[in-house]
Amino acid sequence: MVPALTAILLLISFYFTKLQDVDAAHVLGGPPSVEGIAAWKVVASHYDRGTWLPLSHVPISLETPISDITEGITDDEGAWEARVVLRSQPEQTTLTIRRLDTAAVLLQSPVFLSPKSWNESFRRVAPLVAARQQGPLRIELRLSRATISSSFPEKAWVHVFRDEAPVPKANVVFSGDGISFAPSQHQITDAQGRIEVVFTATFPSPVLEIHATATDATTGSLQCVLPVRSGTLWIDPQKIDEGILFVASPVHHPFAYITVFDEHSRLLGLRLPLTRTLTGDAIGSMPLGVSPAPHRWVMVSPDPQATGVEPELLGWPLQRSADLPAEAAHVSTAMLGDGKPMALEAARRRSRQGRFRAFMILTLATAIEAMLIGLRSRNANQELESLLAAQPDIDESLRRSLIGGSKRWIHMLIAVSLIAVAFGSFALITWLGI
Repeated sequence: MVPALTAILLLISFYFTKLQDVDAAHVLGGPPSVEGIAAWKVVASHYDRGTWLPLSHVPISLETPISDITEGITDDEGAWEARVVLRSQPEQTTLTIRRLDTAAVLLQSPVFLSPKSWNESFRRVAPLVAARQQGPLRIELRLSRATISSSFPEKAWVHVFRDEAPVPKANVVFSGDGISFAPSQHQITDAQGRIEVVFTATFPSPVLEIHATATDATTGSLQCVLPVRSGTLWIDPQKIDEGILFVASPVHHPFAYITVFDEHSRLLGLRLPLTRTLTGDAIGSMPLGVSPAPHRWVMVSPDPQATGVEPELLGWPLQRSADLPAEAAHVSTAMLGDGKPMALEAARRRSRQGRFRAFMILTLATAIEAMLIGLRSRNANQELESLLAAQPDIDESLRRSLIGGSKRWIHMLIAVSLIAVAFGSFALITWLGI
């Protein structure tokens, strides 16, 4: 009876000993816009055998005391880009994320609407390329968008000066390994001493050399390392004039994750499906969703968690081509709240409580079983002594042999010890969670 009851109680305890389904969410974002719209990325996850996996295609809601409830469905990566209209903008508010189909709370945490890390991480990258100069003619190189994506064309302007005055009709020659030049490798400056050129670089960090010769044979040269980023996703600047966000990747990715921001706020978050082309790269396009303007940027990454987190990921200027050249920029999308540590700790606490209950059940069962064995042995011994007492003519040596004497207690001790070892081992395995 005791072993059967112990087994039933253990099965109940084992249910609580195992880590139950642990679902949680974390929220990435930045300060809301001046219009009071917060663009927050919610990422829902499920904990399975030591790994957080995406919680895909589940309905979730976002609640704050300063906004209406916003609902959405997570994508394949467990992410959902929420746009929340705030009625006010206090320094701090409480953010609650719920899973609607189970009513489970995935995150409940105070969050700062304007995290300090946003301003601390924001930086601009100037379009003027640092270079080494030689000769009386000075050459300046400005990239249209301050950076170059490997394998994609990028416009630049070259200015030739002498004593701060532009040098017209100067012969300019471009050279560099892993760089192609359009319309030509040899060009002549215009009346403002300027040349427009398009670079396409296939090598990371290629060295560019520019040599200029004026009509009076005066020369100058520039040598620099082009800021080429390998493997990054490219945005077509001409499509921005048409109100379209066109993204291209040198390798195939299923999606591009997009963040639109300015210096003070995260304006928009999007997921753009990419289509594989015959050449092996991937492209996709969609309406912009925001108006192009100076000092706005768009970051794009194939990783849903990396947009604005990778320190080398730069935002392309979201400006019309007439406003170029322009600065690139970077900002780190802040972690506003993370429900995973608390959810995991709560699950582990329930598991520890279940193991403790199982351990106590086994300990109590061991003691009870040992007492019952001892009691049954004593009763059996008393019955045997009564039977032997009714046989006065039995041999004394046979009497002692039947009763057992001290050997009986040794056998009893061995039996109880074996039971204690068996139950104790089971209890230890249960406690350790093996």
